[in-house]
Amino acid sequence: MFLLTTILFFITGSFYIKFFTSLFDPVTISNYESSDDEDEKETPEEKYEDKYWDLFRSVENNHSFSKELVDQKCKELTETIPEEINRAEQDMEDFADMVDDEKRTEMQSKLDQLRQMDPTTEAIKFAIAQRLEQLASCVLLETTPVGNVIMTYNVKKEVFEYYSDCTVPYRYLDTACRKYAATFGCKPLYIDMNEEVKVSEAKTMLLRELKAKEKEKDNANQDPVKKKNVFAKFKTYNKDSGRGVPPKNSLPGTQKVEDSEPTIVKERTNKFLCLGKTMNFSVVKKVEMKEANKKLSFADFKKMSKK
Repeated sequence: MFLLTTILFFITGSFYIKFFTSLFDPVTISNYESSDDEDEKETPEEKYEDKYWDLFRSVENNHSFSKELVDQKCKELTETIPEEINRAEQDMEDFADMVDDEKRTEMQSKLDQLRQMDPTTEAIKFAIAQRLEQLASCVLLETTPVGNVIMTYNVKKEVFEYYSDCTVPYRYLDTACRKYAATFGCKPLYIDMNEEVKVSEAKTMLLRELKAKEKEKDNANQDPVKKKNVFAKFKTYNKDSGRGVPPKNSLPGTQKVEDSEPTIVKERTNKFLCLGKTMNFSVVKKVEMKEANKKLSFADFKKMSKK
């Protein structure tokens, strides 16, 4: 019994000792404070204009197109290109003496282009063109910090068209455009403005260096002894009287055009065109009357039946 009481005393005693010492332990208090600070800290939110870069970089830098369409078009061009070459050569033999030099040069240029045409390359260009026309039906609905944006691409105008109920800054449209290009497999349509800025800065520095060298060359070739002007130079009175308009170059803060440093602006930018509010967007594609009233020939009917 005495042994059991002694063991219980030591167990309970050590527990209470640890409890009371933990209340005054500075290390334990600091641990609690550090854990609270970590809970209060929040991860910084990503800016909207920096979004979708990972998605954009993960996509291949080319247009997505149908391989079946490429094979079909390549087979067709393999048959038609030699026929067009023979026809062009025959025209050169028959009408070379009957046309003027300009027309003859045009016919020869067309013949050279036909001889250089590769069926596979031309088929890929055709498939990409078809894909770009289909982008009119590819719609992106994006939520920006200022509101929703509905974006499509117009291949004829080479511009990204969008609908929105608010005024969207260019940097937000550029982000939505980046997502559009990565989502619908048209990455080459997007222009990276960071790369364009680097290119324009490099060209600007090169142009300034060339201008500085030309200026040094002109100064070296200039005569050190200038001829004196034999004509008298009269003083101008009432210069600051406020009468009349002073010349443009004499205004404070102005600089001559030839003295200013050359600057090259960005040659390419992503172009956007607002078509109105979101309520103006129509899911149904409008059909032009010319296409609706177009008569279908028998040859076109046969082509459609083969597809």
